[in-house]
This record gives sequence, structure tokens and C-alpha cells, in this order.
Amino acid sequence: MNYELLGNQIRKQRKSKKYTLEQLAEQLDVSTTFIGQIERAKGVPSLETLVKIANVLEVSIDALFGVEKKIFDRSPEEI
Repeated sequence: MNYELLGNQIRKQRKSKKYTLEQLAEQLDVSTTFIGQIERAKGVPSLETLVKIANVLEVSIDALFGVEKKIFDRSPEEI
């Protein structure tokens, strides 16, 4: 798993929503330090926290891992 990519995507999505670290942490009921660690790939979120992050940022978990196009969006020829 590429935690650096995950952290970068979380930061990108957080900033696009104009959330500070503090605001995101408060909504997730975690510390700002932990969010900062996740964004810098120094901390690893649990699956539960990852789902919460995606929900708060209103993105799919796929988007947090940098997946642009879902398999469901592809034609049979592309699969």
C-alpha cells in the first residue's frame, strides 16, 4: 500500500474542501497530530478512520488512493 500517495490525496482533498487540519481532526474525533502523520505517511489510519475520512471529505476511498477511473465506468472492451 502506498501511504505516501494516500497522505497526499487526503491533503489534496482536505485543502480542496478548505478544511484545516484542526477542522478535519475535529470531525473525525482524532488529533491534529494524527492527521498530520497520515498526510506525511508517518501514521497509518485504520480502515474505520479511512472510511470516516472519505465520508467527511465526500470522496470515495478509491479517490484517496489516487484511482481516477472505476472499473464500473469502463466498457467491456476496456476490461
